[in-house]
Amino acid sequence: MLELTTDSFPRFSSAEFTRREQLARELMRRADLRALIIFGNSGINRHNQANVFWLTHYLDLHHSYLIFPREGAPTLLVGLINHVPNARKISVIADTRWGTYEPGKAIRERLREIEIARGRVGMVGVNASFGMGMPYQHFADVR
Repeated sequence: MLELTTDSFPRFSSAEFTRREQLARELMRRADLRALIIFGNSGINRHNQANVFWLTHYLDLHHSYLIFPREGAPTLLVGLINHVPNARKISVIADTRWGTYEPGKAIRERLREIEIARGRVGMVGVNASFGMGMPYQHFADVR
């Protein structure tokens, strides 16, 4: 039986992920955002996960959301429950969990938990050039 370890998933250094986090947080400070909600889906051979991957090292086979607060620890919401164990092994995000069948509501609840019920939150979609963002129902539930 093959056992996967974190060594099975080569990744950038911790220093590189810290640098990326600092860049994202500086962007939030400049834009006066309390958090980013970053969406990715499996389209185009998972290329639509690039924004989530850049901060997490995880490429979901379905869809995912990264809740990235300006201060505090981020949360990765994985689209399918059976992908969570693998996501926890691959992702650099300690709080990696299932996003439920209603991810918009899960995002909203997580924002409340980290005391971001009001204020500016940035929404990062798949590709701004093509107007590809999060699904409308998920957005409506967050709003």
